[in-house]
Amino acid sequence: MGLSRSRAGLAGIALAWTLGLAGTARAQAVHDPQGKVLVGGSAGVTVRDGSTAGTVGAQVGYAVIDGLVPGIRGLVLFGDFGGGELAGTLFYTPPVTWPVVPFVTAEVGNRWEESTSGALLGGGGGLHLGSPSARFGVRAGVVYNRWFALGGIDIIRPMALFSVRF
Repeated sequence: MGLSRSRAGLAGIALAWTLGLAGTARAQAVHDPQGKVLVGGSAGVTVRDGSTAGTVGAQVGYAVIDGLVPGIRGLVLFGDFGGGELAGTLFYTPPVTWPVVPFVTAEVGNRWEESTSGALLGGGGGLHLGSPSARFGVRAGVVYNRWFALGGIDIIRPMALFSVRF
């Protein structure tokens, strides 16, 4: 009983801290401010079953509240195997004024390669780099995807995303 109360207390403190940060950050510039459209491009690699492919992609999102950006992305695969991905995304960056801020992301969509396609589910995280008041941003991190084709395949994709907000 004491342990669950401790967990509940810690969760309450974490929630209060997050809401407090959100309230104080509103008066200052934050990453992904509410009401902004974000357009981005990405480049990287994807690795699965000992094969590697290069990736080039684009995405667009809209910050519904400070730091929370639902969107859509597309990705083209080339190299050992070709194909693409189309997915709905959700990014969360805490609404703080720091130049280096952690973020988390989740996505669900579809992936196809030369001979098969299937649902894609994933998540990841990393760091959002740059001044919160800058129009340009950079996210660097790693995304883990589960591709539900060919009996299920695990994919690890380093991510470098360059974005502009309007």
